[in-house]
Amino acid sequence: MIVLYFLLFIWILVNQFKQAKKFGNYVFYVFSLSLLLRLLILFLYENGLIGLVDAGSDTESFKRQALYFFNQVDIKSLFKFWDLQGREGTFPILIALFYKVFSPEYLIISFSNVLLHNAVILNQAKAQNYLMLQRKQKLLFLMVIAFFPMLLSYSVILLREMFFVFYVSLILLNILSFYKKRSLETHFLPLIIYSAIAVILHPGMIIFIVFSFMIMFYKRTLKWQNVVVGVFIYFSITTAITAGYGGGYLDFLLREPSADAVFERIARSREGSIFRYEKLYQQSLVYNVFVALPIDYFNFFFSPLPIPTGNLLYYGIWRYPVGLLWSFTMIVFLFRIGKINFLTGRLIFLLLIGALPFVLGSGDVVQAVRHKMKFFPILIILLALIYERRLRPNQNTDFTSN
Repeated sequence: MIVLYFLLFIWILVNQFKQAKKFGNYVFYVFSLSLLLRLLILFLYENGLIGLVDAGSDTESFKRQALYFFNQVDIKSLFKFWDLQGREGTFPILIALFYKVFSPEYLIISFSNVLLHNAVILNQAKAQNYLMLQRKQKLLFLMVIAFFPMLLSYSVILLREMFFVFYVSLILLNILSFYKKRSLETHFLPLIIYSAIAVILHPGMIIFIVFSFMIMFYKRTLKWQNVVVGVFIYFSITTAITAGYGGGYLDFLLREPSADAVFERIARSREGSIFRYEKLYQQSLVYNVFVALPIDYFNFFFSPLPIPTGNLLYYGIWRYPVGLLWSFTMIVFLFRIGKINFLTGRLIFLLLIGALPFVLGSGDVVQAVRHKMKFFPILIILLALIYERRLRPNQNTDFTSN
């Protein structure tokens, strides 16, 4: 069956090359160079010649669990283990299903991540066509998506992050497509299937999914009835998911926190954190929402910062570009908050709301960086919108006709 997988891999790859060629030579060359670089990195990594960021305990744990499920559990019984270790248990189960269909070779997942990164590059190229950018700007942003260090790592190692990057890029592409021509770039059924997989891999994605579909289909002028219905649907779905799937992501806002729990969340005491706080404690929802939550958001979006606190080498050259790029983007939009147009405002809103479970779940800078990379395609489009605004400063980037 391994032969079947590689035939499927080659077929998908050939079609991706055809799509890249349709966008022009510059897309084709960036796509090809990025693919060759990732295959080279995969070869060097698998032969122990280089190390990659975030390749460690998580990847090895996924390998061990997937092999256990493959060797000890039949397909029917796999679903009995679906809630094993909460959200982390689902990924090795899916890997085990891949193993049973094709072959117990974890490189299958690595090559699948390579294809997902290819799809992210193509989605970015399509999305940029909906913006009024010059060719050099399109090339710049495409190269960022194709060669960004963290994405190169995620497209090789055994982690689920590349699927989330792909899914967010797909949702973003369809949002821009619906704004431009009132139709989706992707068929609705595959979009629902991808959404279901995203929730299975991480229940926290349900918030991003619900609000992305609301933003995608709701008109510019919303009646208050639509807002009420939307909020009701949102809370119904998120409550069901978090209660029935063992998420607990909103517990932070609702529970009476202990002093140790509050300190652990906001102090960020792990070496290398940019925060050093005294213990703060107040048993109230108001405190959690208006004090601890903004601190969590700041830590999430603006870290790691290149300041001499802790061991700078711990983060390395891989993670600091993430912090710098996010910090730059957030600061720019803070200064331009009065000039944000309709589309940009919705994307920022989607980013802030969709990231909430990951803001609450990031215990340190390393986790924050990994979670931020899920939303990296949105960041790049927001940067592109800044350039587009400069090209036509007297116009709004508003694709709606309402």
